[in-house]
Amino acid sequence: MALVLGDVKLFAAAGAWVGWQGLPSVLLIGAATGLAAALILGRARPDQPVAFGPYLALGLWITWLYGPVNVQWF
Repeated sequence: MALVLGDVKLFAAAGAWVGWQGLPSVLLIGAATGLAAALILGRARPDQPVAFGPYLALGLWITWLYGPVNVQWF
């Protein structure tokens, strides 16, 4: 299922809050928690959509509290 405009607007608001440096962290945390919740709840099937907004908001909140994920590539 594709992102709808509400998710895009929330992601834009996240960029206004945490800056462009924090956006990859917001997306990474949101996608990881959304995938984990879908697997745990048993909704990891193509015919059952999962709302992405709450997980994106969780990623925004964690990034806002603790800052962007600091990954050093070697």
